[in-house]
Amino acid sequence: SLGYVHEGALGASVTHGEFNRMVSRQHWAGVVLGESEQFTLRAGRMNLPYGLRIMEHTMWARSATLTDINAAQQHGVAFAYVEEAWRAEVMGIIGNLQLSPPELRERGYSAYVERAFGQSLALGASSLITFTERDLASGAPMFRHAHGLFARYAPVKPVVLMAEGDFLLRSPKDASLEPGAT
Repeated sequence: SLGYVHEGALGASVTHGEFNRMVSRQHWAGVVLGESEQFTLRAGRMNLPYGLRIMEHTMWARSATLTDINAAQQHGVAFAYVEEAWRAEVMGIIGNLQLSPPELRERGYSAYVERAFGQSLALGASSLITFTERDLASGAPMFRHAHGLFARYAPVKPVVLMAEGDFLLRSPKDASLEPGAT
């Protein structure tokens, strides 16, 4: 995807400048694998595989976990599996390469697994751990954890009830664990 923005969207900027920038929130290449095409391997800038995947990108769970589909895309390699009742994806995160300087980029993984029980119920679990050399909020090296459970239930069409609960943890890199620290 390629677009234009008059202001804002710095994390998605392809061109530089104070105003009038080209942006790309997603760009990736992939290949479908397997006899029944149940596997997909992709590389590029993508949404993180985590939690409920919904268009409401400002939902608190998406904002708190930094996994919204509006601005939280990361570069990396993702491997997905989809068959009748199961969906799963794991992504090795190398960071937002459109973000500078490089020490601001998060590296780590994000993953989810989901099981459908018939046409009306799906349950899943997600996990994400990243590390950045310089956290924007604290300015220090930081680990970020998000782990949770989610569910979707459709009692009647078109009603869908969704729930997600997440455990969030931000922990500074402990300098006392580095070699030579006293």
